[in-house]
Amino acid sequence: MEQNNQQINQKPSLPTKTKIAAWWMIISCICIISYGSWVLSRVLTCKGGELFNVYILSIGLISAILMIFFGLLYFISALFLLKNKKLGWWLGVIVSLILIYFFKVILLFYEESASSLSLFQFIGHLDFLVYSFVIPFILLLLDRKNFWKIAS
Repeated sequence: MEQNNQQINQKPSLPTKTKIAAWWMIISCICIISYGSWVLSRVLTCKGGELFNVYILSIGLISAILMIFFGLLYFISALFLLKNKKLGWWLGVIVSLILIYFFKVILLFYEESASSLSLFQFIGHLDFLVYSFVIPFILLLLDRKNFWKIAS
């Protein structure tokens, strides 16, 4: 009888796809925050010859700050997902879409100006980050019915 009560009181386990998406989001947010910090440090310590255009400097600064901000939001949504909160699912889907769009825009912008800009020589990292946000987005959408059944 006591064992029956314990089984009733236990929460159901988090669905596998949601768990994979949440851990993938945590790893991705660590990458985005460290990449944003790297860009921020490069922008703040640049010399006049390296970044001669104020427009490019301001875009780099805004991009770095947005990367760090959305990385933190992504981390918070992953934590909420691991705690079976519906807000985590919504936040994860919305932030994933924003990050995919944000990095695609940055990628397009810096591919056009890459010849005159030595700061963003690792543009391939941005493309990797875009794909690292697509995978959790797809996993969250595939497993939404199972997650909504157990989420509080």
